Parts: sequence; structure tokens; C-alpha cells
Amino acid sequence: MNQAVRRDARILARTLRWIAGGIASIVALCVPLGYWLVVYNFQAEATSVDAEIHAEMVTERINTNPDLWRFEIPRLDAIATIRRGTQTLPESHSILDIQGQILAQSTQPLAAPVMTRSAPLLDSGTVVGHFVSSRSLLPQLQSTALVSLFALLLALLIYISLSVLPLRELTHTLDTLEQERHRLRAVVDNAVEGILTFDTQGAVLSLNPAAQTMFQYQDLNMPGRHATDLLPQIDLTDSGHLTGLRLGRVETVARRHDGTLFPIELALSRAMLNGEAQWIAIAHDITERRQIEQSLRDGAEELRLFAENVPVMTVSFDVHQRCLFANKLYKRFFGFETSEIVGLHLQDIVGAKVHNEIEPHFLQALRGHAVIYHRTHQLANGECRYLEVKLLPHIDAQGAVLGCFTVTTDITEHVLAAQQLDRVAHHDTLTGLPNRLLFNDRLAQAISQARRGPSQFALLYLDLDRFKQVNDRLGHFVGDELLQAVAHRIRQQVRESDTVARIGGDEFAIILPNIVKSEEATTVAKKIINTLTDPFLLCSHKQEVRIGASIGIAIYPSDAPDADELVKLADAAMYSAKLTGNSFRFCATPATIA
Repeated sequence: MNQAVRRDARILARTLRWIAGGIASIVALCVPLGYWLVVYNFQAEATSVDAEIHAEMVTERINTNPDLWRFEIPRLDAIATIRRGTQTLPESHSILDIQGQILAQSTQPLAAPVMTRSAPLLDSGTVVGHFVSSRSLLPQLQSTALVSLFALLLALLIYISLSVLPLRELTHTLDTLEQERHRLRAVVDNAVEGILTFDTQGAVLSLNPAAQTMFQYQDLNMPGRHATDLLPQIDLTDSGHLTGLRLGRVETVARRHDGTLFPIELALSRAMLNGEAQWIAIAHDITERRQIEQSLRDGAEELRLFAENVPVMTVSFDVHQRCLFANKLYKRFFGFETSEIVGLHLQDIVGAKVHNEIEPHFLQALRGHAVIYHRTHQLANGECRYLEVKLLPHIDAQGAVLGCFTVTTDITEHVLAAQQLDRVAHHDTLTGLPNRLLFNDRLAQAISQARRGPSQFALLYLDLDRFKQVNDRLGHFVGDELLQAVAHRIRQQVRESDTVARIGGDEFAIILPNIVKSEEATTVAKKIINTLTDPFLLCSHKQEVRIGASIGIAIYPSDAPDADELVKLADAAMYSAKLTGNSFRFCATPATIA
């Protein structure tokens, strides 16, 4: 019996040692392995998130400047050197174009082993490059080695403990494992993201509560359903490969229990559980994000439509003066199609001559200053148009000038209206000659010019003879017609540089600048009297009218030193001539200039 007991005790002791050894071995292996899997998956997820966030930052730069982003090396370097959070693992970042060429990277060297994750760089949905985030796992291996050492010590302690107090230690270990299982279960059940598991045939193994809510499968028996019921774009084959997708973070569509589809972001990973491969999917509903993105696209389209249809000519140029956008009014005005004008240099649009004139304004705008200038443009049909051009610099959030916006307004009608108003204000409406206001200005200019010369000019004051009788006898209409004919004849007797003005009812004034001798004024006066003495045929040539003219002449500066005195002398000489009628008089004895 004792032998049997001893034999049983030996068998029990041996069994306990085997059990203790087995448990100790499991602990020695599983603890560091479990630790490594947890930290590895965590670092893999963190590295992927880091790559995606940096990729979004680069994508924002691409969307801001899709043509030149790859040349903005300082900004790319700045993005590549950004470190997020309090991550202490050595890491490096690289920005690659679609050919795999490195555009920017951080310079921190990494010790092997290295974990690398990448995220695509998008330009309007097209992959134009990748952002690569790499982290050294050497610190994790070192910590895992420490965990392994700890596991060995723990295994030895377990082995000893199970050998001495097998039942109590075994119960304690089982309780600990149960608590850990419950803790992990609580983590999964309370995660805000949906967590799904599938076998290698695509059968659904589990959904956490968040996934059940997301897919609307609460209180339903999910095991046995296929992955395509939830993720129609994912096909899990027997070989364990995802058709059309890859491991990592992807965007796809999911199907709810009621059949409706919605966009999700899916993080896919593969794990071995109990010797069998399983797919683990972490799903994030991105419906709201897609709606925001669509709103941004809609807003951009609304801005484009506004710029396209605004009733002014708008165009955008980059820093090299190449056209990026032009609305239809601008293209129609300059005679271009959309495919023709985009990419053209400013000089190719407006011509070399105009470009030389307006380029200083553009250079000032590209230095960050708003500019307004005016110019004329001749259309293909020869018509001249007046333009007001506003240059607004395009400045990004960092204060860099990316180009300029041009708002061009055709102000031809305004200019012509202003010119007409100016003409009405300074010209006689009946004869079209300068009125008294413009005459005074011309007289002041003649005095100023004569003082600078030195030179002299003659002022002729003219009053029509017998005009009142014609006006009273034949009426104001005929009188107006006669004044127009008189203005025309006087204008024909003087030079283009001379000024003929109507300063009263039948009074006219003539300025003859730059005369050498007073006889020149005499000649002009005689010609005017002779031409006005000839009969006028008015009322469509049915009425012959005869009048005359009395002219007073004053010479500047020999007769008077200023405008007022000169006008008084010429007016007095005119009244003196009127006593005789149809003649002219000088205000004083004419002087001959040597």
C-alpha cells in the first residue's frame, strides 16, 4: 500500500512536475509573445495613423498647389519632420512621388528591425505619391527581452509554486487568466469602433456591440453569416488573401441589415488564434466625413460657377504669370477657348507690347500688394475699349504668395459718358466750340507758354454785325443755324493749334499762339471778315443772309501783362471797330517784332 501510495505520489509528483513544467513553459513563451503582439499591433496601428495624418497634411498642400507641390521642398521637409504626440520610439518620415522618388525625408537613422507603413497622397482622388512612416522596433525588442526575462523568472516561480502548492497556485493562475479574459472582453465590448472577426472562408466569427450597432445586427445570430453580407467588396478566399484589397487601412462600403450601403474606413489585419488564421477588421463609419468632403467639393464648385458667371472678367495666374483659370467672359473678350488659355503665359494672352506695359503691376501684385490700374484694349474689329484692372495677390495661410487674381471691368461706357460730360461742360452745345470756361483755361495756358518761350500771341475779340436783325426777322432757328455756319467759317480760317471759342450770344474769341509779327493777326482778321462778309444760304438754301464782323485785337505781352487786362483791351478794340462796322482794330499802335 505504501508502495502504491509512493508510486501514486511519485506519479502525482511527476504529473505535477510535468504540469508545472508545462505551465511554466507556456508562461515563459506566451507572456513575451503576447506582449510583443500587443505592442507590435499597437505600433503598427500608430504607425499607420501617423502615415495617414501626415499624408493628409501633404494632400492639403497638393490640393492647394497641385502643379508645384513636389517642388515645395521646405514645406515637405517641415511636414516630414513633424512628430505627433509623445511617441518615444525612433521614427523617420519620407515623402515619395508616384515613381518612388524621395521628395523629402527626416534624417533620423533607425536601427533594425524597422516597421514601415505608408499612406497614399491624393490629387483629386488620384494617387500621386506616398507618405512613408517608419519606426524602429529595437526598443520594443529590448523591452520584450526584459519581459522574456521576467517571464522566465515567473515560470520558475510558477514551477516551484505548483510543485509546493499546486492546487492553490493552479487556482490562482486560472483566476488570473479568467480576469484577463474578462478584461480583454470588456475592452472589445466597449470599444467605440466596430471590431469584426472572420475565418479564412469569410464566415463571420464575432461582432462587438459597436459593430452590431453600426451594421444594425443587434440581438441577431451573426455566426455563420458570410463577410460579403457585411462587406460586399471584400472576398476572403481559402488561401487567406483579400481579393482586390490589401492589409492595412482601406476605404470601402458596408451593408447594413436593411440592405443600405454606407462608407467605412476598414483596418484589416491577420492573426493566428489557436493555430488557425483569422481576419480582424476594425471598422469606422465615415459617412459624416464623406458628407463634409462632398460639402467642400460642392462649395468649390459653387465658387467656380460664381467666378465663371460673375459679370466681370476674372482670371487667375501663378507666380510665373501662367493662366490657371479664366471665366467665360474673359475668354470671350480676348478670343480664347478654355483648352487654349489655361497654361498660357500672360504675354501670350495680351501680346508682348501690352505685357511690357502691365508687367510692373503684376510684379507688384506678386510681391503681395493689391494693384489697380487702367488701360485700353483694341478688339479684333478695331474698336477700342477702356479697362479697369484689379490685381489681388493669392496668399496662403503661411503668408506665401502663390499667384494673383485679376478682376477686369470694361468701363468703356463710363469713360465715354465722362468724356461727354466734360465736353458738355467745356464746349458750346450749339457750335461745338470751346465755351468761356475752356477759353479762360486756354488763355491761361497761352500766357504760361508765352512766358516760358519767350513768345507772343494775339487775342481777337469778334462780334457779328447785323446778327440781331437776322435773329429778330427770321427767328431763333435761323439765328442758331447762322451761328453754326459762322463758327464753321471762322474755324476754316485759323490753324489747328489756334483756339476759337464762343463766349457770348454772337461774340467769339480767337487765340493765335506763337505769332512772330502782329501782321499775322491782321491777316487772320482780314480773312475772317472776308469770309463772314460772303452771303450765307440758310433754311436749306432758300434764304440768303448777309452779315459782317467787328474784331478787336490785343497782343500779349506787349499790350497787357495778364489775362484780365488783355481781355479788356481786346473787348474795347472790338467796340471801337464796331463803330465803323465790318472792320478790325488793334488796342494800340501795332508793334512789329524784330
